Amino acid sequence: MRAGLQKYMAVVQANELGRFKLNRRLVLSRCCLQPDTKIKFESLLGASLETETVDIFPVNSGFCNSVYKVESNTGAKIIKLYSETSKLRTESQLRFALSVSILVKLLEKVFRGVADCLLAQVQMSPGVSALSPEGIVHDYIEGAALSESDLCTNLDLAFTVATVLRRLHKLPIPKEYGNEPLIWGWLESMLNCMKMRKPLLPHGITVAKIERELYFLRGKVEAENFDVAFCHGDCKPSNLLVDLESRLWLIDLELAGPNYRGLDLIKLFRTQSNRFSEGDLKMFLSNYCAKDEFLAVKLEHECRICEILSWLEAAMFFATLTSNGEYSDETLAYLNSGGFHFNKANVLYGVSNDVF
Repeated sequence: MRAGLQKYMAVVQANELGRFKLNRRLVLSRCCLQPDTKIKFESLLGASLETETVDIFPVNSGFCNSVYKVESNTGAKIIKLYSETSKLRTESQLRFALSVSILVKLLEKVFRGVADCLLAQVQMSPGVSALSPEGIVHDYIEGAALSESDLCTNLDLAFTVATVLRRLHKLPIPKEYGNEPLIWGWLESMLNCMKMRKPLLPHGITVAKIERELYFLRGKVEAENFDVAFCHGDCKPSNLLVDLESRLWLIDLELAGPNYRGLDLIKLFRTQSNRFSEGDLKMFLSNYCAKDEFLAVKLEHECRICEILSWLEAAMFFATLTSNGEYSDETLAYLNSGGFHFNKANVLYGVSNDVF
C-alpha cells in the first residue's frame, strides 16, 4: 500500500508540486493584515503579532475559507479562518446537533474542531494546536494534494485512499453531532440564506423551485434508508494530502460528521466528468468494501443517488455565495456547472425533477 504513495510522491517531487502552492510575490506582512484578521490571528496564535517575528503567506484555498502558512521561530503552522459561508454550514450542524435547550454559544468553541481533533488523535489528519469559532491552527505538513486523475491512473494510490476512507467511516460518531445526516442541515441553511438575500440564479430558476426540489429529493433519499457513518463531508481529491514520507492525510474537516457514505465516495470521482469511468468507480468501491461485492453493488446504487444530491449541494453553495454578494465570473461558472451536472445526473438516474 505504501509503495503506491511512494511512487506518487516521487513524481510529485520531480515536478516540484506541493499541496500549499505559495505565491511569494503576495507575501502578507503584519501591517497589511486587516484589523479584524489580525485580531483573529493573535487569538489563535496566543501572541501579539507586534512582538512575535512571524512570516505570513497566503495559501491557495477554495471558495470557503482563508488559509495562511505562518512561519515563526517555533516552526510552521497552517491557520484557517472560517468565512461567513463556511460558518453558515457549520453553525447549522451546531444548531442541529444541540437542538435541545443548551447554551449553544457557550459550547460553540467546543463543537467546532471536534472532527479535526478526533482524526488528529488517530493520526489521520494534521495535529491541532488551537481552535476558536473563527478558525483553527494545524500543524503544517509538506506534501501534495491528490487529483481525480490520480485515483484513475494509480491503482495502488486508489487502494490506499479506499482503505483510509473505510477506516474513517468505521469510526464512532462523536456524541456532539447526533446521528442525523448533516447534509440536510447544510442545505436548509443555504436555502434560508437564499430566501433572505436574493441570489443570482440562472434564468427561469427561482428559490421556490430549488426548495421544492430539495424536499422532493430528500424524501427520495430518506426512503432509501442509507446507513449513516462518520464522514469527511467534503471528500474531494484535493482534500487528501500525501506527505513527503508517503503518508496519506485527510484535511479540511469542518464539514465532517454523520452523513451518507455515498456522498464521500462519489465526490472523489465526480469533479472531472471527462475523466470519470464506471470501471474506476467499481474497482474503487470493490477495494473500499474489501472485495465484498454485495456491499459494493449496494454502495454503487447509493453513490448514484448521492451524486444527484452532491450536485444540488454544489449548485446551492454557489448560489449562496451570490446571495452574500460574491458575483465573480468563477462563482457564476461553478453555479451553472453545478446546475448542469445536477440535471444531467437526474436524467441519467431518473430520480428527481429537472430544476436548473
